[in-house]
Amino acid sequence: MRILIATDAFPPVCGGSGWSTYELARGLRQRAHHVVIVQPRRDGAAALPTYDGFAVLGFPATAPPIPFVRNYFRNERLYGRLARFLESTIARERIDIVHGQHLLPGQWLRRDQLDAGNGRSGQ
Repeated sequence: MRILIATDAFPPVCGGSGWSTYELARGLRQRAHHVVIVQPRRDGAAALPTYDGFAVLGFPATAPPIPFVRNYFRNERLYGRLARFLESTIARERIDIVHGQHLLPGQWLRRDQLDAGNGRSGQ
């Protein structure tokens, strides 16, 4: 199965949630699944180094340092752009299933976007 994990934390620089994401990805890979990791990056990096053989697709998610404006860039402005990026990644990588590791990744895609990106009819 081809699985995309959308997460906001992944090694080598992360806390407990990133290590949980890594262990999930490692377990899926041990069961012969193809795993793709997508992580929004505040530093704007699109290409990230691999970690333990996992290529991480970075999504540029920069924000200005002004509190209210920063929140807008990290939330409302991010969702639509990231949803389109995930749609194209799902189609290009022929993803079968998407796992949102945290609360925010689950908000990035709606069911109809997932179905459209995977060529399914929304059943």
